[in-house]
Amino acid sequence: MASCHGGNVRAAAMTRKRAGGGDSKDEIAELRQRVRELEQVRDEMDELRFFHAALSSSVNGVALTDRQGRVVHANEALRDMMGYEHEGDLVGSPAAVLFACEELAQLMDGLAGGKRGTTECVLRRRDGAFLPVEVCASPVMAEHGDVIGGMLSLVDISARKKATERARHLTKVLHAIRNVNQLIVRETDRERLIRGVCERLVAGQGYITARLVLLDDAGHIDATASAGPEGMFPRMADGWQRGDPPACVRRSLIRDGPVVIREAAAECTGCPYVEDDGRYGVYVTSLTQMDTCYGVFSVAVPVNLVDDPEELGLFREVAADVAFALYSLELAEQHERAVEELRRSEEKYRLTSENIPVFVYSALPDEHSTNLFISGRARDLTGYAAEEFMDNPELWSSIIHPDDRAYVWKTMEEHRQSKTKLDVEYRIITRDGDVRWVRDTATPSLGDSGDITRIDGFMQDITGRKQAEEYYRTVFENTGAATCIIEEDTTLSLVNEQFEKLSGFPREYIEGQMSWTDFVVDEDLERMKRYHVERRKNGGSAPTQYEFRFVDRHGAVKDILLTIDVIEGTTKSVASLLDVTAQKKAEEQYRCVVENAHDAIYLIHPERGFQYVNPAFEELTGYSTDEIHSDTFSFWDIIHPDDMAMIRERGEARARGETLPERYEFRILAKGGMVKTVEAVTVDIAAEDILVMGILRDVTERQRAEQERERAMVEVERALELEKRFKADAAHFFLNPIAICKGYLEIHMETLDGDTATIAAARKAIMRIEAVIKNIVEKGEIHE
Repeated sequence: MASCHGGNVRAAAMTRKRAGGGDSKDEIAELRQRVRELEQVRDEMDELRFFHAALSSSVNGVALTDRQGRVVHANEALRDMMGYEHEGDLVGSPAAVLFACEELAQLMDGLAGGKRGTTECVLRRRDGAFLPVEVCASPVMAEHGDVIGGMLSLVDISARKKATERARHLTKVLHAIRNVNQLIVRETDRERLIRGVCERLVAGQGYITARLVLLDDAGHIDATASAGPEGMFPRMADGWQRGDPPACVRRSLIRDGPVVIREAAAECTGCPYVEDDGRYGVYVTSLTQMDTCYGVFSVAVPVNLVDDPEELGLFREVAADVAFALYSLELAEQHERAVEELRRSEEKYRLTSENIPVFVYSALPDEHSTNLFISGRARDLTGYAAEEFMDNPELWSSIIHPDDRAYVWKTMEEHRQSKTKLDVEYRIITRDGDVRWVRDTATPSLGDSGDITRIDGFMQDITGRKQAEEYYRTVFENTGAATCIIEEDTTLSLVNEQFEKLSGFPREYIEGQMSWTDFVVDEDLERMKRYHVERRKNGGSAPTQYEFRFVDRHGAVKDILLTIDVIEGTTKSVASLLDVTAQKKAEEQYRCVVENAHDAIYLIHPERGFQYVNPAFEELTGYSTDEIHSDTFSFWDIIHPDDMAMIRERGEARARGETLPERYEFRILAKGGMVKTVEAVTVDIAAEDILVMGILRDVTERQRAEQERERAMVEVERALELEKRFKADAAHFFLNPIAICKGYLEIHMETLDGDTATIAAARKAIMRIEAVIKNIVEKGEIHE
């Protein structure tokens, strides 16, 4: 282009020089300015291609749709996600039908009205598999505000869903175990206990089924309890009574620890514990305490969690708690029989029986809490025999963890002074050096004077629960998103490290001190306050995921995707905040590049016409977007009649699959009849639907300059031809007579005897004329 432009300038300069004009320099400067503008447009097109490449290479699945909701572009990540090999398999299909997701269909309806939205849904891949995804939908709008399409960003959240499902399930199991422990503490009837245990384990959806079978001393069924689908359980109980227990039961009675059945339906035909299609696994274990088997306990769990160590550990814990509860109830029954036999109502034994499920003790309110009674459970919990505690009053205080000792004694002192019930959790160090968490619950017994005469209580091993709590705290602290716990009064009671980074505040400034409202821009605050209230109402309609703008410590505003829900059984909510500021900026930059390009950019369908035009297209053609998108407007309305055949031939060649030149030129008729020449680049971006993207560059002025150069070259050639003829004629009509004249003068000088000076002077003058004529003919110069 630069060389052509230079030729135009030289041709124009020569023409102006011949015409005697003086404004050629201005025209050259104008042409150079236009060349710079064209080069700038080329650079902007390169930048546009860069952003298009970035969109195509996104790790998220991205689909662009037209205003009818049909897919016009699908990047490689989306094709891989959905199991499609070619983009053409997706392009042209309605997004709502292609992804077959009700939530996505609702988002697509919202896009038509210019609404952004985010949802989670389950898509069906091409191979039939289901894939959970998070979908972000944003409308694509023209400069004047009309929606011309949409962009869908899909993120595979299957791993997150599995982790969430696991965490949610374990939380439900922990909640159920807590309820069981509360039942164990207060329930003294054996049948109500086993029935309540099964009901609580299933009621909170911790387990699918729960079965408890109690055995008598002969190994026969003494009592049963069940919760969840009954399946073949009643038939199994009848068979067991006849001496034919299931194989898993027989295995559980002879081994230490649970029997794990990974696929109940596959491993045990007609499984009595769960009747399913292979979705569940089963844990079965004997309820053994102090070498006594009280029965068999089983639960059904999702098959994908059956091998989870924490799942199995929690089952072991609840089984141990139930076994110990049965053991404690047996002790209580023995105690009651002894009381009946002795006909005494000893308060010490009454309180012991009320707190029997765990390590039971009775102590004096002295500085060492000297023991009056220690149950046999002491060895199980501490490794020390009951007799050792009785013989050594200082033994108990010595096994309290050093870091907890001051706190425990302070709490006990407050308990004794207030004469109220003690409930404290702390660590002990067992004989083997293991650290265990215990819950110490005690009640003071008052004498006639109102003073404490003794303290009766029990201790429970809560190490498993503490480990579970620590696990969930670790998950909370190490999740990749900023996470917080929100109280009903909007106070932030707990935040993780990512929240500190997002807000710019250290957690000691936040926890218990600040409200989530301190981090919300004014425009979003009222809406979010309304959600906060609605979320805590029964059946509240507040969304669990939406976007808002977050203000950090330094006043910087960030775009946040918020996921939030109320913690079951509380008025607290847990929230996860994802910073999407960079994504928002990238989307805006891509749109700005297209909308502000100097070249005309359009998308066209051979049957449906123009799908999109940018402002430069409107400027080039003189037609508005509304006129271009009207039903009466056609692509052929802007094509010059003399170029229509060429355009049609290119379209037919493209349909035949022929390779065409990337760039070509044709003329258009702008609104008002002005003829313009454009350089075009077209690309098929939807193979099946033949959707074409075109870029038009106005080269009218460049073409006129080229035509001027051609006319100038013709004039130069004509001038050269005239010069050639002039030189030939001059040589013939001037030099030949001069040569003859010189010859005659030389002859005449030879014949003269007298003065030849006059002849010599004439000859010299003729020779000077000859020299001038030669310079004119040979060099184009007038001198001797």
